[in-house]
Amino acid sequence: MARRYPLEPLVAVRGQKVDRRSAELGAAKAARTREQEAAKRARERHEAGRKSALTARAAERDLLERGALTARDLSQGDLHRLGVDARLKALAGEEAAAERRSRRARTVVVEAEALLGRARADHEATLRHRGRFRAEEARTSERAAEDAAADHFLSSKRGARRD
Repeated sequence: MARRYPLEPLVAVRGQKVDRRSAELGAAKAARTREQEAAKRARERHEAGRKSALTARAAERDLLERGALTARDLSQGDLHRLGVDARLKALAGEEAAAERRSRRARTVVVEAEALLGRARADHEATLRHRGRFRAEEARTSERAAEDAAADHFLSSKRGARRD
């Protein structure tokens, strides 16, 4: 009778670990995609705000050069520029934060890939060990069957001696 592989529970545990690491990698990749899209949207908002501010300033400069602005318009323009600058600063901060989150998400994906690779290597090593164990068990069983057949053959011959 063949022996049961003594590390069979380890094979199951390592297989489950590979499955869990694969799921974690999938979740990390999805999070990375979300963070990259969020960073892209933040960059676009910041760029659109910058372009809008530049357009407004160019229009104001044009009006100023034509002499179509009053002192009140100029003071209102200054207040508007202060608000726009504050908004642009906030957008730049949001963009930087989104970029940091995106970089962190990329790092998490790399770490998850490494953990999955290690888990797969461990699982494959255990499977190879189990294969060697089973092959050795088969060889042992085959030798035992051959020895039993040889003993039977030698003992069934007429005049056979037993040692």
